[in-house]
Amino acid sequence: MDGTYRLTVRSRGNREAFTVKVNGIRARGISRKGTDYGMDSMTDDAMGNLLELRAGDLVALEGETGGRYGWVDYISLAPVTRREESGKQKTFTWEGEVFYTKQKDNPAADLQPGEEVVIPLGSNEAFQDGFYYMTAVSCGDRTALDVKVNGELLGSITRNKTNFSMSGMTMDTLLRPVFLTAGDTVSLCAPGEKGSTEGPWGWVDKLTLIPAPAPSPESLEEYRYPPQAYGKASLYLPAADFQPGQKLVIPLSDNLQFQEGEYRLMVVSNGTREEFTVRKNHEMVGVIRRKPTDYGDNGMSSDELPGTLWLMPSDTITITGQEGDAFGWVSALVLELVGQEGRR
Repeated sequence: MDGTYRLTVRSRGNREAFTVKVNGIRARGISRKGTDYGMDSMTDDAMGNLLELRAGDLVALEGETGGRYGWVDYISLAPVTRREESGKQKTFTWEGEVFYTKQKDNPAADLQPGEEVVIPLGSNEAFQDGFYYMTAVSCGDRTALDVKVNGELLGSITRNKTNFSMSGMTMDTLLRPVFLTAGDTVSLCAPGEKGSTEGPWGWVDKLTLIPAPAPSPESLEEYRYPPQAYGKASLYLPAADFQPGQKLVIPLSDNLQFQEGEYRLMVVSNGTREEFTVRKNHEMVGVIRRKPTDYGDNGMSSDELPGTLWLMPSDTITITGQEGDAFGWVSALVLELVGQEGRR
């Protein structure tokens, strides 16, 4: 039946990636964590974007090469209803204090450093599967909340410091849309070590999910992706605190306006790191090299991948920091559209 579908693969083994093709054309990769080979090690891993399929289409699944093995139990295609008008979709809210079991006498979840409030989305029987922007209403001197879905780090919501009162609450958003289902569990996690007396501190009043709007046909000259929405945020800058060997996996379709075209790719970062490797759909496309700098805004440099890339909304870009004693923050992945006159 023609329609919009979410593809999920149930598999096991040390394989960490699949490629999905529709009628021989690459649609997107699927990432997973390697496991052992027992039936109890099967994982369900979904594409981050949806597939528009017709009854006669041929969908193929390819496993990565290079000593990666495993079994595939099945592939599922779940039909998804996408509304044309996002205004008809409902916003859903969960109160933080209801799901924070340590205390019952506060109008919000008084999260201590290293703690989290865990919210099963199915606790609201009206919740509908779909793409949402995740927002947290919170106060206090912490500048970030880590977000987990089903126990896995998704990214971070960043905010400005405020006082400790209901009047100091701010509403802050994870800067990318996320596909969520009624079976998912969302955790808002306070940074810091458990038992720390140094903070940071704050309350979490609400988790709110706002329907993502329909994609806009507008084409931009530049697209920016905030890495803190894909990893652990720095507590000092709106950036990802990027550790040695860490990966940032960024589906380009997370920018709802992204248009197919030829692009220059740049990473804005600081610190002692001297290079990043860049992959497109798990295939190596080059290395970005940079000069070490100071930490902070004044140390940020914009460093370019040599050459250009032809990119589609279905593509995924993976940025990996070098191994070893190399640290720094990453504040943006930038894709600059190359015009006919500006091509190199």
